[in-house]
Amino acid sequence: ELIEKPEVVAVFCGRFSPVAIEVAPLANRFGLLLLDPWAAADSITRHPEPNFVFRLSLIDTWAIDAMLKHVRKKGMKRVSLFVPNNAWGRSSEAAFIASVKRHGGPLYQTHWYNWGDTEFSERIGAALYGGAEGIVLVANEAEGALFSQQMAANPPARRLPIVSHWGIAGGDFAAAVGPALNELDLTVVQTFSFDKVSADRRRAVDAGVRRLYGHGIEHLPAQVGFAHAYDLTYL
Repeated sequence: ELIEKPEVVAVFCGRFSPVAIEVAPLANRFGLLLLDPWAAADSITRHPEPNFVFRLSLIDTWAIDAMLKHVRKKGMKRVSLFVPNNAWGRSSEAAFIASVKRHGGPLYQTHWYNWGDTEFSERIGAALYGGAEGIVLVANEAEGALFSQQMAANPPARRLPIVSHWGIAGGDFAAAVGPALNELDLTVVQTFSFDKVSADRRRAVDAGVRRLYGHGIEHLPAQVGFAHAYDLTYL
């Protein structure tokens, strides 16, 4: 429908890599710019020329590299990788394997789950039984919040540190997890924080957000996606 509208010059995709992967070939076939401010699967932008898909965001390779750098810094020798059983999960696992080959370690075991799963305790138990010293989590906020609550329900000695991809930052993750969040060692990869923006720019953007949405930037649920889309709009 959008391709058929002559006044449409570009389309922004959302944050779900499996959707963006399916849409990208259509954009290329019809020569309509597809702009990606969030979805991270490496393959989204990898097409033969002429390629109309442009991303201003992380890719899974960069995200996983940063996450594993943190894992090694924390001294973890063995981790469990939790990934969704879809294109994003497969992209993240491939990036994980490639990163381990490039930089060495850690030892790992992959645990797959489906979007919509609500029970993770058994798989967390399997990770603990396998000797994992930490979790590398690839998840959005719905499954990520439940995973975090169920990890926090363990006794303190059985709560593993979690190093998470940024999907959990796509909604109000902190509210969804609740007080259990304070019981966890949780690190999230990200590209942007309003704390790093000049005061003048922060005030200007905050004024625009308040005018359009009736609240300030502190209530934006997905700040990295907002920042990337903001810059893509200018480009």
